[in-house]
Amino acid sequence: MTLNALPGGITADISQIIASAMDLAGHFLFSAVLILGFWSDARRRRTLRRTETGGYVWIEWHGGERYSDHDPSAPGGAWDGDGDGGD
Repeated sequence: MTLNALPGGITADISQIIASAMDLAGHFLFSAVLILGFWSDARRRRTLRRTETGGYVWIEWHGGERYSDHDPSAPGGAWDGDGDGGD
């Protein structure tokens, strides 16, 4: 099936148009997730504070407050994403 509505009488296959749209949507989704990750990390660092009892409190990306007895930004802390436990 072809589409002849393109300028200059150029024909394009519908499957190519759909594939291009899906590719563009994939790039948009990837970019959105990447931006959310950077924003989330910045928000955590910006809102991290120490409580009177010595614990740590910060705000997550969804607005919820989190607490830890240990510094979450330290190796092995709550933000240590590599799972190595800080060793």
